[in-house]
Amino acid sequence: MKKFLSIILTAAILLTTACSDNNVVRYDDTLPQCEPANISHSQMLNMEYATMKGTDGYYYCGNSSVMQGDYTVYYYDKESKTTIPLCAKPQCAHDGNDFCVATGGKQVMYTLFYNNCIYKLCRENTEEQMYEYKLLKGDKQGNELSVVTEFLTAPNVQQINISNVLCHYGVMFFVMEKYNDDNYTNHIYAIDLASGAVKEIEVSDAARYEQYPFMTADGDYLYFAAEDVTMDKNQTWVRVDADTVMHRYNLKTGVTEIISDMPKIYSSFTVNDGVIYYTTVDRGENTFSLVSFDTEKKETKTLVENRQMVYLDGKYLSENGMKVSTDRKYLYIRMTCGSGFAEAKDKRGMEIYIYDMNGKPLYEGLLTAENPRESEEYRFSAIDGEMYLLCKFWEYDENSQVKIDEASGLYTIRTDELVKGSKNWQKLYQVTSYV
Repeated sequence: MKKFLSIILTAAILLTTACSDNNVVRYDDTLPQCEPANISHSQMLNMEYATMKGTDGYYYCGNSSVMQGDYTVYYYDKESKTTIPLCAKPQCAHDGNDFCVATGGKQVMYTLFYNNCIYKLCRENTEEQMYEYKLLKGDKQGNELSVVTEFLTAPNVQQINISNVLCHYGVMFFVMEKYNDDNYTNHIYAIDLASGAVKEIEVSDAARYEQYPFMTADGDYLYFAAEDVTMDKNQTWVRVDADTVMHRYNLKTGVTEIISDMPKIYSSFTVNDGVIYYTTVDRGENTFSLVSFDTEKKETKTLVENRQMVYLDGKYLSENGMKVSTDRKYLYIRMTCGSGFAEAKDKRGMEIYIYDMNGKPLYEGLLTAENPRESEEYRFSAIDGEMYLLCKFWEYDENSQVKIDEASGLYTIRTDELVKGSKNWQKLYQVTSYV
């Protein structure tokens, strides 16, 4: 472990630049693409289940043992089975100071691992009662934490949510929702990770869209869904209908187009090699379908049609209850059931279906705890043929305090091993508290 922390790596830096002409984001496409399966589409302020695989272990975000309600970047060494905060500063208290890679950054809103670096979207309260929003960068040895850019200053009473954070070809993209009185607006930002230059991506007729529920990147494009809401003419606060409009933004030309071949209603989507994969749900029949649309050939194919769901009771399943994602090797369709989510007929857990990139079924099953708990929560991700399942099991004691079950933690298994019948899930680390 000491050897790991003392190693100083010298790496060639691949430079990217941002250009303001025509709102174009320029990039170096020798940098890695985004990991579409590791993107959260929810407006959660802390991504405690983000994980990056290293040569001899894993980097991850976990509950802080020092700062209540905050998160710490840890490194787990597989050989020694030891977990340490990712900070090489001697005698550091890991208390959120500006030089601590593990905990530094005031009010961390989002942590993302990309290209062997740790990025943190943070906000800091100033003496003028303003929030300064910053992007910080840490190295994987825990030696240095630096400011990439300060991209926004706003009153600290203004509510701002960040979601759909992803990195692609050296650029970070995210959706920011800003509340002003009773109104709110949605914005898509791009930050060049080398220069720190910030751009807002213009969306035609942006005012008509209530939110951008899904976003990912593939090749030269940033893909994002925009929800178009129709309100009652007499009661403007009542929603009558909502359609989903698929957009894609060309990173080279700065042009945004609408993909009209996509349906108005679908539950989720992901993209690989120019092919959009999306799911639809029939609540009445308790079935789902998986469809692909080739953006180059303009071809639509139904890969899975009206698949009967095994475990979930359809009347509890919303159209948005199903998610499709990819690690560019497999397609994963999953639905979460249990406390706080849709209810299962006889069990809790996460229902998952795995397909190859052509829609061939490989696996179906329910990932769940052996013994039911009072409260359960599951999060899923898959990167490069390896699946990650974060399990949180808890109950309340006589003082209404949360008590975490020792089985809570992050588990992993290779997808090809699961497909072949293996049940040998490895526990990477244990969740010790719940925020």
